[in-house]
Amino acid sequence: GSLLPNAHGLMDMSGNVSEWVWDTYDSYYYASSPSSDPMGGDDGINQVHRGGAWSYELRQHRVSYRNANMPDSTYSVIGLRLARTILP
Repeated sequence: GSLLPNAHGLMDMSGNVSEWVWDTYDSYYYASSPSSDPMGGDDGINQVHRGGAWSYELRQHRVSYRNANMPDSTYSVIGLRLARTILP
């Protein structure tokens, strides 16, 4: 709550930790990926994490910033976000 909320009213959604995502890393994947909800390469060994973290350089503090590490890596700047669908 140290900064103003985003357009959805949520606070502190970027800049805290980079988030693990489903994708495996393939540096050439986006050249031929689907334009809607790409899932990443099938045979990569590194897992993608996105977004900037508190210790990253300013140019890396974008939601679209993408990096990758081995899936069993542990770093204080990489985490995950729990999400739940709200049913009507």
